[in-house]
Amino acid sequence: MTRVLIALALSMLLSTAGRAAERSPVGMTSIAITDASRTDPVAGGPRRWRVDLYYPAIAGTGWRRAYADDPALLARMVETGYYDIPAEDIHAWATRPAPARRDARAVEAALPLVTLSPGSGVAAFHYAELASAIARRGYAVAVVDAPYLGLSRLADGRIVSGADDPLQQADEPRAWQPRVIAWAQDIGKTLDALPASRGVRAVGLTLDMARIAAVGHSLGGTVAVEVCSREPRVSACADFEGVVEGTTAYAEGLVRPTLLALSRSAKPERPLTAPDLGKPPFDFLARGGLDSNWAVAISGGSHMSFSDAPQVMPGTLTRFGGTLMDAGRSQQVYAGIVDALGRAFFPGGGGNAVLAAYFEGVPEIRATHAAPGAGAARAAGRAWPAGDQDREPVPLRRPARVLGRAGRMNPAGCIPPVAP
Repeated sequence: MTRVLIALALSMLLSTAGRAAERSPVGMTSIAITDASRTDPVAGGPRRWRVDLYYPAIAGTGWRRAYADDPALLARMVETGYYDIPAEDIHAWATRPAPARRDARAVEAALPLVTLSPGSGVAAFHYAELASAIARRGYAVAVVDAPYLGLSRLADGRIVSGADDPLQQADEPRAWQPRVIAWAQDIGKTLDALPASRGVRAVGLTLDMARIAAVGHSLGGTVAVEVCSREPRVSACADFEGVVEGTTAYAEGLVRPTLLALSRSAKPERPLTAPDLGKPPFDFLARGGLDSNWAVAISGGSHMSFSDAPQVMPGTLTRFGGTLMDAGRSQQVYAGIVDALGRAFFPGGGGNAVLAAYFEGVPEIRATHAAPGAGAARAAGRAWPAGDQDREPVPLRRPARVLGRAGRMNPAGCIPPVAP
């Protein structure tokens, strides 16, 4: 009974905090980054990318903007049949209000930083709602639009995705490792550039570079795991739906707190149960001797839930049927995971107890805490039955089809298995 009352109290507290956060203003500014020491793998020349930075802002500052304000990018989406979304829905994003105000004045506080890497072929603006929800919890969120990862417009005007990168046409995902490493290096260069960048200084934003987490969606989640192996400034990482095979962590073991989350719609015939750390893809979390890794199963979500899809692309969530969380609840749950990760593992954080308390208060989640070399240390219920997941996040064998109607696009460049 005590456990139930604690969970209920936590759930009410989180709900209240979530409603309060929704009223908090958010600012957004964009920073262009050039790394002259590396070259564009396709076009040559210096490697360039853009970072969209979201942060808690002072009310009444900045200006209103559209959710999608790049007509050329929208035209490319219509042309390529982006996620099979009707053209009129794509054009509607140009009139939908953005969740953040352009160049609003930042609050006067040193903010912890979360880097967010997009899924394969997903436009950076399709993380604006999610990034704003995380920012309202007291973070600066850098959506790193790395070249050939999402769907990007580069500084020279080209619009590119993984479909334009010959290396990403390989059948074997591990062949993509050079790109994953390069995207992880982009995160490191972003950390170098942000604090002194003109955009950050112009809005009065102060970043606490001692508190950094890396998170990502699908292939971007793979990047986040790689960042944890390579970037000592990052305290922890979270991979939402990304493969881990081929990463340094998969081969050599984890060196920093890592969370792997997989989502599926709710169905009566398959109760939500805790992940099994003895089976892929979660088994790698028990490697490396850390006691701070977590496997997370989310019910009522989908492969695209760690993005703005619940708000603006709901059709990408429903291909397997079942019951999904409403858009507001989904955003609250996923933003809450990122917040709990930071509060747990940033310097001075509360450690595993913070994540355990959060998961205990969210009925849509079952989580397993990895003990060193022992698999499941804290697991509630039985593991997901083999073959009973909505999807295994396997990258497309032919990324060129990610944006084309002929390929019948799958979420974030992934092919899920046939649903039961």
